[in-house]
Amino acid sequence: MSEPKVTSTSSAPPPRTTSEPVSRKRTHDQGGDSQKKARTGEYRGDEGKFIVRAVLDFKRAGTLIGKGGEVINGLREQSGAWVDISASSPGVQKRVLTVKGDLVTVSAAFQLICMRLIEATQYPSESERDSKSHDISLTFLVGAAAVGAVIGTRGTKINQTRSETGAIIKVSDEALPMSTEKTILIRGAPPSCMAAVQTILNNLAEVMDRPPRQLYDPQAEASIAAYNAYYASMGMVSPYQQHLPPQPSHSHTSHQHPHQPQAYQPPHHQAYGSAHQPHQYQAPAQTQQLLFPVPESLIGGVIGKKGCNIQEIRQRSGATIKIPQSDPASPERMLSITGTPQANEMAIALIHQKMAAAAQGVRSQ
Repeated sequence: MSEPKVTSTSSAPPPRTTSEPVSRKRTHDQGGDSQKKARTGEYRGDEGKFIVRAVLDFKRAGTLIGKGGEVINGLREQSGAWVDISASSPGVQKRVLTVKGDLVTVSAAFQLICMRLIEATQYPSESERDSKSHDISLTFLVGAAAVGAVIGTRGTKINQTRSETGAIIKVSDEALPMSTEKTILIRGAPPSCMAAVQTILNNLAEVMDRPPRQLYDPQAEASIAAYNAYYASMGMVSPYQQHLPPQPSHSHTSHQHPHQPQAYQPPHHQAYGSAHQPHQYQAPAQTQQLLFPVPESLIGGVIGKKGCNIQEIRQRSGATIKIPQSDPASPERMLSITGTPQANEMAIALIHQKMAAAAQGVRSQ
C-alpha cells in the first residue's frame, strides 16, 4: 500500500503555535457562511479556493468540534485551512463539514480529521488498530460534474485507488435530495482510509473549478420528511414519494403528442464505475414542459413575499414557471415548468426546497 501523497509543489505548513494569530476564527458550533451557502448552493467569494465537503453524523460532528470548540480550533490552527461544521438543528441527525484552502492545507486538515476519528475509536489493544473490525470511514460530498475525476474512464481511477490503498470506496448512484451532490464513501483500516482520502483529494483538486449547482442541505432533507408527513396527514401521497411511470420513449413509435406536458419524475442517475456504455450522439437539449403539483397550503412558500421566491427560482434555474389561479375545487395548483432538462431539474429542486421549508412552518404552528 502506497503512502498518501499530495500532488503539489508547495510544502505543508508547520503547525502554528498558540502565540500565532489564527485568522477567520469561528464560534465552535456556528454554521456561519458555510451554512448559508449550503442553502443557496453558491460559492460566493470563494473563487480559486479548493473547497471540500463531507457529511457527518451527529456524534462524529461532536467529536470534531470538541468541548468548547477545542478540537475544531486545533484543526484550523494546525492545518491552516478554513474548517467549519454546519450548525445543529433539532431533529436533524446530519451535519456538513466544509474545508477550504489550497490542496496542501485542505489535505493537512483531512489527515488531522482522520487522526481525530481514529483517536475517538476505542481500540481494545494497539495491535488491533489496523483490523477490519475497527475501520474508520469518511463520506465526501462531491458535485455530480466532478465525480468523474474520482472514477476515471471506465472506472480506472477508482479501481486503482481501491487496489493501491486497500480501502472500500463507493460512489452513490443518486444525487442527494434537492441537490446535485453525490456521496463518496471511503472505509477501511486507518492507514488505508487515510491513503484513499489523500488520493481522492488529489483527484478533486484537478476539477476544483466545477462546483455543484445545488449543495446538499441536511436541514432541507429533514424538511422534505415533514413535507411528506404533511401530505400523509391529509391521506395523500406527496409528489416526492409518488412512483411515477417511466417517461415515454422519444422514438418515432411513441404515440404521445410531442407537445403534451409530462408529469415530473426524479432524474435517473446511472452508477459511476458501471459497465461502459457505447458513446452515442446526443442532439442539443430541447425544451420540455413539466407539470408539478403544489398543495394550496404551501403555494405561498413557493411564491414568497411579493413573488421573491418564485423569481429567485426562475432566475437560478433558467426555466419558465407559470402558476395558475387558485381553484376552490382543487387542493393543489399544477405548476407549468418549461425549459431544458437541466433547467427543469434545477427548478424542481428549488421548488422542493421552498415547499419543504413552508411545510415545516405549517407543522410547527
